[in-house]
Amino acid sequence: MKPVLYIDIDGVFFAHYDGWLNLRPGANSILKQWAMDFDCRWLTCWPHDKITQWLCSTYAPDLVRKIPSAKWRDSKLEGVDLSSNFLWIEDGLRSDEAEQLKQAGLIQRF
Repeated sequence: MKPVLYIDIDGVFFAHYDGWLNLRPGANSILKQWAMDFDCRWLTCWPHDKITQWLCSTYAPDLVRKIPSAKWRDSKLEGVDLSSNFLWIEDGLRSDEAEQLKQAGLIQRF
């Protein structure tokens, strides 16, 4: 079984360059590689339909549609199965989430 990779979108795949929100260079290739190596999950505040709508215009649509969104409400950690073999790619971990990961001995997975 592949490890789970939780993926944020803002700041990870998109960033501001010269005041404009742009796709990061090489992002498409990186996502394709991650999808081969991991069981990917979106972990973002973006609604799943918006992820699909926007990312399908820049990435391989079949790949983007296969990646489900992790469900969470108040903390992204609600969407992470801490008992699984996981990694989390996030541009800005909240201090309370970082503390919870530290207490669980999982901060190295961020």
